[in-house]
Amino acid sequence: MASTLLVEIAKKVSRNLDDDKVLGSSIGALAVAWYLKSKFLTPKKPTRQPTEPTRKDKNDKKVDRRFWERFVYILNTCIPSPFCKVTLTATCLTLTLVMRTWASLLTSKMLGSFLQNFCSRKWPEVTRIIIFFTAITIPISGLNALLKFFTSALSTQIRERITKKVHELYMKDMNYYRSNKVGEQKLNHADQLIAEDIAKFSSQLSSVYSNLLKPLVDFVIFSYQMKKSLGNKGPLTMYFWFAFAAWISSIVMPAYWRLQIKSQELEGTFRARHKRLIESSEMIAFNGGETPEKKIIDDAYRSISSYSAYSNWKQLFSNISMGYLNKYAASSVGMTLVCLPIFLSKKYADYDASQIASFYVQCTRIMGGQAEAVLALFDLQKEIGQLAGLTIRVWELIYRLAHPEVLNLPSEEDNPPLFIESNTLTFKNVSIYKPDGTLLVKHLNFSVPKGTRVMITGENGCGKSSLFRVLRGLWPLCVGTICSPDRQSLKTFYFLSQANFVPIGSLRDILIYPKVKSDLEDVEQTDEELREVLRWSQVEMKVGETTLDFDTVMDWAAVLSPGVKQRMAFARLLYHRPLYAVLDECTNNIAPEVEIRLYNKCRELGITVFSISHKMELKKFHDFELNYDGKGGFSWIDLQINNHST
Repeated sequence: MASTLLVEIAKKVSRNLDDDKVLGSSIGALAVAWYLKSKFLTPKKPTRQPTEPTRKDKNDKKVDRRFWERFVYILNTCIPSPFCKVTLTATCLTLTLVMRTWASLLTSKMLGSFLQNFCSRKWPEVTRIIIFFTAITIPISGLNALLKFFTSALSTQIRERITKKVHELYMKDMNYYRSNKVGEQKLNHADQLIAEDIAKFSSQLSSVYSNLLKPLVDFVIFSYQMKKSLGNKGPLTMYFWFAFAAWISSIVMPAYWRLQIKSQELEGTFRARHKRLIESSEMIAFNGGETPEKKIIDDAYRSISSYSAYSNWKQLFSNISMGYLNKYAASSVGMTLVCLPIFLSKKYADYDASQIASFYVQCTRIMGGQAEAVLALFDLQKEIGQLAGLTIRVWELIYRLAHPEVLNLPSEEDNPPLFIESNTLTFKNVSIYKPDGTLLVKHLNFSVPKGTRVMITGENGCGKSSLFRVLRGLWPLCVGTICSPDRQSLKTFYFLSQANFVPIGSLRDILIYPKVKSDLEDVEQTDEELREVLRWSQVEMKVGETTLDFDTVMDWAAVLSPGVKQRMAFARLLYHRPLYAVLDECTNNIAPEVEIRLYNKCRELGITVFSISHKMELKKFHDFELNYDGKGGFSWIDLQINNHST
């Protein structure tokens, strides 16, 4: 009954249509079907411009105007020119898809002809068709391989363009620090966003492009071929059926964008838990913390597993209904359309069995191709939903890096923040605030003569290191004036922290960091300088029984002991010979006699030293003390009164 009703409706509609306009009518009917589906799938809401992302935004995203704005923002930011490898690959993929559809029509026609001649026992013609089919399928196989090749190449090239742009933004103006450490709107799991989510976004975008273009091309071409075989009623009946299927699918289909966002967030949390375990493994082992730590990572994975099961159940019923309506039920409608002209039309009254078989094979393959195209378009909703979730995450990454958070920090109208280039380092009424607005110290006033040594003391958390974060530009200067030589030059400031930072690369690379080998005018002369600073720092060019040269590459963070790492850092400092060196608890693993020699060598080389330390015995090796009282006050103490020259 349903099939007959659809046929009758199609007949009534087709009476008002010209054969010449069938293709335009077909496309119009398809547009109506997709409009109805989108109307039911996506209720209209007031739209906004894509402003800064908020937590509320993350829970209220779909394939709407904002999605397209963000999607275009990503492409405009990362692929600004249409004349690039990405465009060329997309064009090649498009042409390959069109050729693939043409090849499908050719094989359908050949199989119909084969069946007709086979049933008529025309063996020479059958043999000719087999030989031709064997030959023509060789380049068709090449088309299939090219589809996979261009799809993969498109994904790789999109990822390359986006990753390069993100790296450019990430390393600009210390965004890698600010986006992860400063402000309230920090990036969550930036490593996952850059290393994993961009790759998934690129792969999903390439897949969506391929899977969208192919069924659209297939649908138009197969509709035209169906019209030639069955008349207007063929494609129109199928259009009405697919519109009905679209309406049903819109009701049962889950919000794939929401499933994708939540899944990626849980994966990021799980990865972060393992990263934390690795970073804190020594202290966890010392304290025997295996039981609580196992619970933490098990709970993180259990959240992924539970949500995955929930997501699978949500998709199960949608896949059942979509598969039935768009494949099996559509096949029933198609079979009815093929049977009706054979039984009812006088045009086919004289057809013998072989001609009917040929007609059936060609029509069913065309209908099957059209049904597969429509099913692919419905399945594409899932892929677009997943792409929407990834688009949100990648857009937020790029947006945050391109538009750093503007901090609302205290200020003084009569004492604005100001940096002045000067030969002497001087602080005039400088107040230090945390990025959250907490006052650490107020109105610092002191000047540091060149070649002197200043010790900075105070309780933990009072802001001893914060002064240099402001000086280097990691934190904003809110109040006061700082006079100093060029703050960005490697020859001005050098920082050694308690974190035992070890660069990656050869022995030469870790000693000249942040320079690289290509920056060196004379490598042999530099190597001789490095041997000298290694002697000053009492570092041997040997690890265990292995003798090192400057081109040796090792996992230095793993093979060097904490004491050697700190002495190696001093060797790096002595090689660069900056005007000012900040030593932040960086001698805890160095023997006292070696520590004294290193301090004396800094003075000998004319390096002005700031020492952040709790070792009170170091006071005798310093000229001044800057003491924080932890309440916003400070004291500038001249230690030369009591100290003798060292």
